[in-house]
Amino acid sequence: MSVSAVILAAGEGKRMKSKLPKVMHKIASRSMICHIIDLIKNLDIKQTVAVIGPNMEILREHILAQGLPIKCTVQENRLGTADAVKIGLKSIGQDCGDLLVLYGDTPFISAATIDRMKVLLGANSKNALVILGFEMNSPSEYGRLMVNERNELQAIIEYSDCTIEQREISLCNSGVMLINNAYLSKLLDGVKNNNAKKEYYLTDLVEIAIDNGLLCQYVAVTRDEAIAINSREELSAAEHVIQTKLREEFIKKGVTLIDKNTVYFSRDTKIENDVIIYPNVFFGSDVEVKTGAVIKSFSFLEGVSVGSNVSVGPFAYLRPGAELRENSQVGNFVEVKGAVIGKNTKVKHLSYIGDAEIGDDVNIGAGTVICNYDGFAKHKTIIGHGAFIGSNASLVAPVEIGSGSIVGAGSVITKNVPDYALSVARADQVNREDGASAIKDRKSKTASAKKKLL
Repeated sequence: MSVSAVILAAGEGKRMKSKLPKVMHKIASRSMICHIIDLIKNLDIKQTVAVIGPNMEILREHILAQGLPIKCTVQENRLGTADAVKIGLKSIGQDCGDLLVLYGDTPFISAATIDRMKVLLGANSKNALVILGFEMNSPSEYGRLMVNERNELQAIIEYSDCTIEQREISLCNSGVMLINNAYLSKLLDGVKNNNAKKEYYLTDLVEIAIDNGLLCQYVAVTRDEAIAINSREELSAAEHVIQTKLREEFIKKGVTLIDKNTVYFSRDTKIENDVIIYPNVFFGSDVEVKTGAVIKSFSFLEGVSVGSNVSVGPFAYLRPGAELRENSQVGNFVEVKGAVIGKNTKVKHLSYIGDAEIGDDVNIGAGTVICNYDGFAKHKTIIGHGAFIGSNASLVAPVEIGSGSIVGAGSVITKNVPDYALSVARADQVNREDGASAIKDRKSKTASAKKKLL
């Protein structure tokens, strides 16, 4: 079965109260529209077009940056969902196959569900379309799906048009639809705008199909899968849904979450078994954690590779490009960015490691700072295997610290250090006998004089 997809993403999202297009708001560190693009990647889709609104160039660029050949077209006047689909079809052309209609603000639809819809559509040549419905225990203002005794879809009734009895129906309309290519043009041509808003509604296809002697079917999923997002409150609810799912998945894979409700994952987080995660940890996008690692409380990771048996935190900040190799340790109040931390290397306290390549078996003392930015450009620091960096050292990049070398505490290193050398770069210490007593005596006399003046 050949299938093309139209993603409807032209909504302004006024209830979000944001200048950002609604579908660019993130859930599990990934925009809503990218959740749909991820779905497309897992389906056998011939062509995909996203219908966006005017003045949404930022959304167009965001979609095109995802690496799929998705066309973007603009719905200049928001005249309804059927109008948006027609606009999308102009970009796809005649040879589109069956048409899958997705929504950029309904991000959790699974590939398995779309496969179910495809199978059902192909079960009878008279099937005009398959609607995705969902069951809701306390349905609110959603359209209701009406079915007959043969469990065939007969109508979609908007909430405002439902009788009291119809509002008790728990089967609701998600809007997601798969339309048989054989009837696509005829059905869309039959949609009229005879309603208060003068818009062309895709839901009218059901009535048009039945009037033409065709059949309509539906597939039902849970509310969590079909959740749609139109407000900040619904965005928060969707975040709760996906975080609950991700936590359960990781626990089943052998990850220990000491307090699962305080750990937050991204949609693309990868964690192997026997990893222990303490409370209050946040995983941003593009994080991979290998077996045996321990991530302690109040750590933030994004764009990071954490090797096996690595210890992170507490209070660690791992930024994009950080790579922590096997058995390394990054401790409390340490920030790492764009740096490789070698095997068995320790950076345990109060340090900044940026744009660096640190070898194996290195010890980085407390308070060490890599000065990677000169006000104009970033520069790299290289530290060889087995080096020892004393506390409160400042390494001014670009600089190389040789293997087996020692940098004295409090040093400011601006030149390369050879292998196995001792480098100390600090002012000479001066001790003055009774100097402290003299200073205290002088300050005491000054304080007494001030009191007499008062």
